[in-house]
Parts: sequence; structure tokens; C-alpha cells
Amino acid sequence: MLNFLASLLLFLSLTVSGFSRSSENEPIYDESHPSKKKDEDSFLPWFTGPLIAPAGRVVPVGHTNWEPYLYVTDNIGVHSHQWKHVAKEKSVTVNPLIDLTHGLTEWMDIQIISGFLWNFKNKKNDFRYDDTTIYLGFQALKDKKGTMIPDLRITVQESFPSGHYQYFDPKKNGTDNTGNGSFETGFSFTFQKLFYLHPRLLRLRWNIGYMFPSKVHVHSFNAYGGGFGTDGIVKPGGKFATILSGEYTLTQSFTLALDVQYICDSKRTFKGIPGIKRDGTIADLNGPAKTQLSLAPAIEYNFNKSVGLVAGVWFSVTGSNSKDFISGVFALNIYK
Repeated sequence: MLNFLASLLLFLSLTVSGFSRSSENEPIYDESHPSKKKDEDSFLPWFTGPLIAPAGRVVPVGHTNWEPYLYVTDNIGVHSHQWKHVAKEKSVTVNPLIDLTHGLTEWMDIQIISGFLWNFKNKKNDFRYDDTTIYLGFQALKDKKGTMIPDLRITVQESFPSGHYQYFDPKKNGTDNTGNGSFETGFSFTFQKLFYLHPRLLRLRWNIGYMFPSKVHVHSFNAYGGGFGTDGIVKPGGKFATILSGEYTLTQSFTLALDVQYICDSKRTFKGIPGIKRDGTIADLNGPAKTQLSLAPAIEYNFNKSVGLVAGVWFSVTGSNSKDFISGVFALNIYK
């Protein structure tokens, strides 16, 4: 146990000095690294991946990972600038999406996440297309058993404003808001390491990334506020996020998972005509910096080495100028 703890601390220190949404690009445990020899009483565990943290390995060439998700989110309020919960009018969002990853080479894959948002608030609802994100993943390192070398998958990504972000109907209470209107370019690093606690295994992931949103020309009621006559340019702030994730095998089919996510968005600025809100006051499209800490415990169940389920709850713990929410999350993982 002391050797394991020392290895765990060394791994974390190396990843820190060396520098969602989860799609399990390697849904089964690599059989070249069994937890015990095959002639012993052991199993080869299968993973679906946790709810949020992305995979640390690319999908091999010729293979595809399909993962349909369903998020049902209850927005119960906001976290104020004093890091306190403030109750607001509740709203519910149903978010079905597909997360598709395909191997291009042995060291590169492509990932596409696309879906819909169905928003409910004050007896109003609207169903529209969400923004779409495309990732290119590159394998920089591969986990080597018996060493402190982890998996490392580096991704570059682009988010496309395919959702509805402006010209909202003021009578729909913002339920027609399903996008942010910005092209967002980003990168991330995902470290992944498997630890052997015979006969169980512990897989850790650490993801860190940053997004650079483009400026957005907005009109009328929009994703950033606005009102009647709004016409101007919004400059969203940069977005930093980091996720620490762990998966612990119970049996070959059952695995416990936990994600811990911290995000920090820089302040938002606006130039132009702010417009008039429904109550007759001048709209303010500027926004303060945001922070949020959230947790996502889950349980994974695999029917076989290619098909598995993961279900859990994702909820905010604290933050400033950010949403206070709780989500039920369900995903089916299919690897071919």
C-alpha cells in the first residue's frame, strides 16, 4: 500500500509539472496489461468512462466509439459573487446528444459532439439545436505498466454556433436560448494512469484545458441578455477548466466513478447599443468573471467488452456568478 501511495503521489506531481464531457475512447481495459496472469483467478475489467472527464487514449484506426447521452438538468438558482446560493425561477433542460469518436490513425482520432436542448420555464418551452463541437485528438504518451509514464491525449477543438443565440421571443422566458453564437477554439491535455490494487484497479484522469471564444454580433434579446433594439458586439471571456477523475473496479462489469470539475470564465464585455428590457430599464450585456466547482459521481455497468452503461448525478457545489444546478446523466457506450 505504501508503494501504491508513493506511486500515486509521484504520478500526480509529474502530471502537474508536465504541463464535457467524457467520451470513453478506450471502453475496455487493454488486455496487454492484465491485472493478474490469465491462469490466476482474476478478470479483465471493462470501462465505459466517467461522466465528464475525456479519455486519455485515442480510438485506434478503423474503430468507432458511439455514446448517446441524456442530461436532465434542474437549474435551481445561482451562486452569487459572495459564493452563496441565491434562489431564482427554476428552469429545466433536457439535453439529448451524441458523442461520436472515430480513429483516423493509431495516434489520432476525431470526435464530434452534437445534440438538442429542450428548455422549460414558467409554462413555456422550446426545442432547438445545440452548438456543435469537433475535436482532433493526438496520442502523445502511452501508459507503461511498472513505470510512472501515463497516457496523454492532447486535443484541439472548435465549437460552432449551430444553436439559437439571438432574436429571442420575449414571451418564451428565454427557453429559446440554445447557443452562445461564438466560434470557440481550444486545447486540452488529458493524463490517464492505471494503478493495480490486486485484484481491483484504480484508473485516474486529469484534464486541463482552455477555450478562446470569438466576438459575437448580437441583436435583440440574446444569450447574453439584451432587449428591444440591442445591437452590438459581445466579447466573451476565456474559459479555463480542469477535471480530476477516478474509476474503481468492483467486478468485471461494475465500476464506481467520480469527477471533480473546476471552471473559471473571465469577464465579458459589450460595445454597442444595449437596448431596453421588458421592464423598461437599460439592458446590461457585460458580465463578471465566473467560477464553479461541481461533482459527478456515477456507476458503470458493462454487458461485455464493447457495450456498457454509465449513470449518475452531476451537481454544482459552490461558485461565484454561476449557475446552481443538479443533473441526472445517462449514457450508453458502444465500441466497434
